[in-house]
Amino acid sequence: MTPSTWTSPRGLETDDGDRITAVHVAWRIAVALLLVLAAGPLRSDGAARGAASEPRAATLVLLTDNKFGARCLDGSPPGYYLRAAPWEGITTWHIHFPGGGWCATKRECGWRARRLLGGTTMWPPTNNVTWAQNRFGGILSSSGEANPSFAQWHLAMPVYCDGGGYAGTAGQVAVGGGRVVYMDGSRIVGAILEDLLTNRALSTATTVLISGTSAGGLPVMRLCDALAALLPRASVKCLLDGAFFPDAPDRNGRMHFQRLAQQVSALHQFSPQSRCDLLTPASERWRCFFPQYALPLASSPFFIVNPAFDKVSLFIGNQLPNITNPVACLKRIVRSQTNVLASLQSRLFRPVPEGKAGWCTERECSAAQSTAAAVYSSILSIVQSKKGFGAFVPVGLVAHSTVTSPLWNSMKVAGTPMLLAVARWVASGNTGHPLLYT
Repeated sequence: MTPSTWTSPRGLETDDGDRITAVHVAWRIAVALLLVLAAGPLRSDGAARGAASEPRAATLVLLTDNKFGARCLDGSPPGYYLRAAPWEGITTWHIHFPGGGWCATKRECGWRARRLLGGTTMWPPTNNVTWAQNRFGGILSSSGEANPSFAQWHLAMPVYCDGGGYAGTAGQVAVGGGRVVYMDGSRIVGAILEDLLTNRALSTATTVLISGTSAGGLPVMRLCDALAALLPRASVKCLLDGAFFPDAPDRNGRMHFQRLAQQVSALHQFSPQSRCDLLTPASERWRCFFPQYALPLASSPFFIVNPAFDKVSLFIGNQLPNITNPVACLKRIVRSQTNVLASLQSRLFRPVPEGKAGWCTERECSAAQSTAAAVYSSILSIVQSKKGFGAFVPVGLVAHSTVTSPLWNSMKVAGTPMLLAVARWVASGNTGHPLLYT
């Protein structure tokens, strides 16, 4: 029996140029998710019922007998960490997709399958403070002091084990040497959501925040509208953390992230799911890998947390390669955190002479400036054109993911802490003016 696939039903393709209205697309997304699943108010001050002082553990839920036949790369069952709210009657949920890059070739996926991000066998059955401090920190923390707005919510965090941004449908793939891997990202998400909706009371939620860090931003963009359509009585909002990758040439003129998006989507055989997928020709669906193309088509409100000088975009994107100390290099580029990006050039140090160890060359400095300016302008354009959207963009911060780090309750932009900016946005309406912190 062929396992179920979490994908849009046949007939929803738009390659033939047929006009599809926004209402039709929203209905189709809801139907797609329903087909898969069929086979207390927010407080920003942390005062609701008092702040939980003792850390609460998250338990690993393994979906061994899921009806989708979903498997991690190494063939182990998929799963997610679940931390229930501390009291009965709480109907606020947070679903967070962690990042971890992608495998873009069979060889890479075979390598990944033997490591932590290739399965669930190496993950502990419950988290503890020592092991989980980097995975359950910031917005994921159960500490009312560190995370006053979201510590008391139900939390579900899928284990990222498919290497394809939770989007693949390729199934079993031979990778050489008699070995196979399983590219079941879309089925994994279907299995997790079915369990949350049918067994964990997600179906009764009144507020749902879906967030994703880095590579975890892709499933957020794919799922946000679908889950909102499935839960019409709930306020569903989505947050991207360090998931804004530039679709621009690197310092050598190559389109690094575009090529990566094309390779990953082709190898894992991404299923069309989001509004962007449904309104984009099949040959161009790799574009939906990028928020700058996907978010303008989204119906649900999004909040973007992304430093202008993003380490992954600059280093992995080949803008600042082969330097002795890349972080020190960027810190010499960025003078200080500012709240307005009126002129990016005026806020940068001049580059040092070519070849000085640990410093940026003039060419590298220029590339970093261009990338940061492109990221900033793209985010600004999206947020200002969409009601209910928001963004927190520290210009002078050298980082990547931030909402699950200590920066969550220490980083400020324009005098506003990150945790307060996000809490205000979640508590706001879906059609109000954008909340922009830069």
